[in-house]
Amino acid sequence: MRLLLLGSDYGYSIERHYLKYLRELGIDVTLFGVENLYARYAYKNILTKVINKIGINQHFFAEVNRQTIDFVKQHQPTHILVFKGMQLYPQTIQTLKKLGCFIANYNPDHPFILTDKGSGNQYVTDAVPYYDLHFCYSKLLMQTIEKNYGLPTVFLPFGYELSNEVYEKALQQEEILQPCFIGNPDKERIAFIKSLLKEGITLALYGHYWERYFSATTQLTLYPACYQQDYWFTLQRYRVQINFLRKHNVDSHNMRTFEIGAIGGVQLANDTTEHREFFEEDKEIFLFKTTSECAEKIRFLLALLPQKINEVRLNARQRSVLGNYTYASRVQTIFNTLKNYS
Repeated sequence: MRLLLLGSDYGYSIERHYLKYLRELGIDVTLFGVENLYARYAYKNILTKVINKIGINQHFFAEVNRQTIDFVKQHQPTHILVFKGMQLYPQTIQTLKKLGCFIANYNPDHPFILTDKGSGNQYVTDAVPYYDLHFCYSKLLMQTIEKNYGLPTVFLPFGYELSNEVYEKALQQEEILQPCFIGNPDKERIAFIKSLLKEGITLALYGHYWERYFSATTQLTLYPACYQQDYWFTLQRYRVQINFLRKHNVDSHNMRTFEIGAIGGVQLANDTTEHREFFEEDKEIFLFKTTSECAEKIRFLLALLPQKINEVRLNARQRSVLGNYTYASRVQTIFNTLKNYS
C-alpha cells in the first residue's frame, strides 16, 4: 500500500497524528499539505488576503487542484485519504479515481452542517458521492451517507494524543474549584454561557474573541486560548470541564470528549448516545440535557468531597487508557480498513 494523505501539514493538525502512527505501522505514507498550499497563495500579501476575503479566489483553488493532480501522477499512490477536502474540487476527486487510486474521506466536521467558514464549504458537500468510502466520527452521519449515497462507511471516533509525562505534571496542579469552558464563541455557545450566568454559575472561559460578547466580572473570568501543555493543564486543574457540543455533533461526541477523560478531567457534557457508549455516566462522565440540568450538576460537582472527585478523575483516565481511545488505536482502524481495498 502506498498511501497519500491530503490535508493540513501544520504541526497542530489532526493529520499529523495519523501520519506519525501510520509510519510506525510501516506503511509507505506521504502527507501533501493542500491546506498549506492554498494558504501560501491566499495569504501571500495584503492584496491576496483581500481577494481571498471577498471570494474572488478561484485562481488559488485552481492552482491547488492542479498541483494536487500533478503530485498524485508523480507519486502514484494506491490509496488516498482526504481530510475534509475544502481545497479540492469534486471533479478533482473524480480525476484521482480515474488515475487508479482508492479514495477515502475523513471529515472531523460535518459535510452537510457548515457551522463556520472553517468547518467546510460547498466543495466538501458536493464531493461526498465521489469517494469510495467515508470514515465518520458520527454514527448518525454514517447512516445518512449510507442511506442517501449507498457508500460504505466506517466509524472512526476522535481520540487523544497525550504523553505520560504531561499527564504526571498535570496531576501536580492545585485544583481550581470552578467550572471551565474551553472553545471559541458561536451563536449557540454564547446563548449557552448566558443561560449559565443567569443560573448563577461562576465560570472561567478560555478562547478567542469572548471579550466581544462578555465583560469580565466576579462571575465570569476571560482567558486567551490555550495550547499544547497549557491546554492539558487547563483541562485538568478545574473541578469541572464543560463539554458543550456544537450542532454537527448531535447525539455524537467531539475531540474534547476523549481529551478531558485522558487527562483525568471531570467532564460535564451533553447527554448523547455516543458519550454513554464511551464513558459510564456518574462514574467517568456527567451528562446534561438542558442548561438548567447543567447548572444543577455543576453545583453538585462543586460540592463533592475531593476524595470522590479524585475517584472520578481516575476512572475517566483509566477508561481512556484501557479503552484504547488514543490516535494510535484510531490509525489501526484506518489501516485495517484500507488494506481490504487493494
